[in-house]
Parts: sequence; C-alpha cells; structure tokens
Amino acid sequence: MIETGIKQAAQALHKKGTSIRQIGKLLSIDRKTVRRILNQDGVPKNNNKNKIIVDEELLGEVYRRCDGYGERIHEILTQDYKIKIAYSTLTALIREFEFEENKKQRSGRVPDSPGVEFQHDTSPYVIEIGGVKTKIQASLTYYRYSKVRYLVFYRSFTRFNMKCFFHEALLFFEHVPKTCIIDNTNLAVLRGTGDNAIFVPEMISFAKQYGFKWKAHAIKHSNRKAGNERGFWTLETNFFPGRSFSSMEDLNAQALKWVKEREAKPTTKRKIIPCDAFAYEIPYMTKISSDLPAPYLQHRRTVDQYGYIAFDANYYWIPNEAKKEVIVLQYSRKICIYYNRNIIVEYELPSEGIKNEKFTPEGITTNQQPNNIKKSSGEHEKWLREHKKEIVHFLDSAIKENNRYKRKHKFITGLYALARKLAPEIFISAVDRAHKFKVYDLETFEKICTLIIQNDNYECPEPTINFGYEERAEYLEGEYSEAPTFETYDKKFGGNET
Repeated sequence: MIETGIKQAAQALHKKGTSIRQIGKLLSIDRKTVRRILNQDGVPKNNNKNKIIVDEELLGEVYRRCDGYGERIHEILTQDYKIKIAYSTLTALIREFEFEENKKQRSGRVPDSPGVEFQHDTSPYVIEIGGVKTKIQASLTYYRYSKVRYLVFYRSFTRFNMKCFFHEALLFFEHVPKTCIIDNTNLAVLRGTGDNAIFVPEMISFAKQYGFKWKAHAIKHSNRKAGNERGFWTLETNFFPGRSFSSMEDLNAQALKWVKEREAKPTTKRKIIPCDAFAYEIPYMTKISSDLPAPYLQHRRTVDQYGYIAFDANYYWIPNEAKKEVIVLQYSRKICIYYNRNIIVEYELPSEGIKNEKFTPEGITTNQQPNNIKKSSGEHEKWLREHKKEIVHFLDSAIKENNRYKRKHKFITGLYALARKLAPEIFISAVDRAHKFKVYDLETFEKICTLIIQNDNYECPEPTINFGYEERAEYLEGEYSEAPTFETYDKKFGGNET
C-alpha cells in the first residue's frame, strides 16, 4: 500500500513539471509506481505539448508491410515519411496501439496439483571434458508439484536414449505423475503439434507400462514447461561453473550428486524443500514396479573365425558353444549375447571414447586377434621415436602435414614398415632428403628410397644365420627320418630333371 503523503507529493511535483524519473528519485520509489499513482488519480502521464503523433493507420500499414520488425519500421518512417521519431517512442506506440500481430498469447496457467504433471526436455551444451571441448545433450525431468529433478548427460539423444533415461529416472523416483509435458520432438511425436499432436505408437506403449501419458505443448509456448527451462538456467549458472570433468561417467556422477543435494535445500520463495514435497506427493502418484524390463535394442552379429563379434567399434569374445550368428541385446550400460535363445555371455559397455579394443570374460585370456581389428599406429610411432631418434623432427612435421588430410595412420604405418625393411643408412638418408625438400607423403618417400638404392649401387648385406639350429631337438629328431623322394614329380614331368 502506497502512503497518502507519497501520493500527494508525487501529484504536486508532477504539476510543477517535474519528470517521472526525478519524482522517483526524490521519493525513492520506482518509476512504474509513480505512473500508477498518476493514473489512479486521473493525472495525465505527460504534459509534453511537442509529443510526436503518428497516424495509427499509417503505422499499422507499415507494421504489416515489415512483418513487425521494428528497425525496418523505424527506417521507413524516418526516410520515406520524414517522421522524426525515436526508436523507443516507436516501440511504445506499437505496444500502445496493440496491433493483432504484436499480441503474444501466454501459456495457460496450470495449478500445481500433486501427482498430476511432470516435464521433460533436452538442451545442447559444449563443455570441456578431459581437456577437450565436447558437444553433449542434457536430459532433464522435473516434477511440477514437488520440484524434484533428475539429470543425465549424453553424447547424442536418440529415441532409445530417451527410453533409457525415463526408465532410469522413474525407477529412481519409484513414482510417476499422470502426464508428462514435452515439446514437439519427433522422438515422441509422429505428427501434429500441441493438443493436436499424434504420438508414436511405440512411445505410447512405452509410457503406458509406466502409468503416464504424453502431452505436447503448443509451438512457441516453451513456458508451459517453465520448471524445466528454469532447471537448465540453474544448470548453466550453478552446476557448470567451477567444476571440471574427466569423463562422461564423472560428469554424470557429479550431476546426480548435485541433484540430490539440491533436493534437500529450499528452492522457492516459500522455502519449499523438494524432498519433503515429494514425500507428500507420493500417495497421488502411480507406483513404479521394479520388475519392469529395461529398454533394449536388438542386433544380429556374425562370429568371426577367431571367436569375436564386432559391436560399437569394439570386439567381444564369444564362448565356443556359439557358432556363426548370435543375437545381441543392447541396454543402457551393458550388452547381453544370446545363442539359441540362451544367454551365453554378458559385458559391461566400456567408457565413452574407447574404440578398437577387444574384451573377454573375466578369467579368460586369448592370444587371438579379431578378424577386422584395426592396428593402431601409436605403437609404430613410439617405436620410430625410440629406435630412430634421427628422424624425430621429420616425423613431427610429417604428422602435422598428414593430419590435415586425415592420413596420419597410413603414413606412420608405411614409414614403420620401410624402417624395418630398409638398411638403416638408406632409411636415414631418405629421411634427410625428404625433410630437406618437405616431402611428407608416403608414395614420394618410397620413390626417394628406390632412387637412393639405384644411384648408390647398393648391395644387400648377407643375412645373418644362426647355425645353432643344428642343436635343436626338432633338428636332431629329423636326422633319423627317411630321405625325401621326388618320384611323384618325376612321373608328372616325364622324369625330366628340373
């Protein structure tokens, strides 16, 4: 309530010609409050006789022609119609005239009732993980009444990830409200928007087994799930600042800890503690059964001759009982491998970023390599740097150049093969010449090696033979075997000596 004395003082100052800004400063009240006082008492807002007047029909015509873009409207009025008007005055007039296009419908207000609604949304971010800038997707669900949240980060967010997230979040809360508010994402919406949205049958069946229904808000009404939008703002201003993350697993572990800590603190002006409000809301929600099967994807894989299958750029060993083809069920954090409808082995999925690795069950070791495993050039590069220290500078320049064309692996592998095949003096000589003329492609480097051999009339050294083989048990055992016979070849070639 504004005191009567302040009202009278504001009216008196206004009659003397004092501006609204000065009245606010003198009386220590907001300018909006000053305007409200003057409006309530029938005092005109402004006695400025030089007020610029723009014809409403003209402004409306220009507004529609420019699709409501204020800067363009201002340009046309000042340049074409020679109306000198400030941009702020123009925008105030547009609001005052209330053109139909300028009216923005508000999202419908929905009361906070226990057990009625929860919300879900995703938001992209680029953060530093392990010292590398990484694109991630934050998936957040929010219970409208109790204000509890659940947060998980993904490298990408697919329909399968969406199912895994809801399964994990709802098992975490153990209870679910009746309706989930989402945007018009094609992960759940088949066609249509808002109240007219038709959802994917697969997602309708998924929601049904957990006891809730989907509901999409209207386009550009993202405030319909304002709790989630606020959650992302809190994420950007409270979770990311001052924290570092070594991996995706570390990021999600810190996110879960952060969410649990915030549930125990007051989060609103009314000092509501989310976990206490959630306890009150439980009787109004549907209980989630812990026996619900986790979402999975089914894949078929062929077992190679060494007993491995390829899955997600890694290789997994299969017991000998499985032959040819197996079924792989992919869950959120593990895979289960079936043969003849029986599970034969189960693997935890490796951390994000681990590729081209082979995995075997605990207690089982094998020296066999998968059929299509890619050989890493890292070991070859390490060997070159340790055994050919004279080529370190050339190797650094060559790797930098080949990285531009994404052929680093091929170059290092080829260089390693040449280093093992050529005599050391020829290899070093070729490296020196290639480095001098900045030759960093493998094909030209091989030609340099051939040219050096031809010009220098190089003779291959005699191979070193270890005659200790004569003392081996296998050699001595063969001493008593029969002499080889060539009768078959003599008959085939007519007894001619070859």
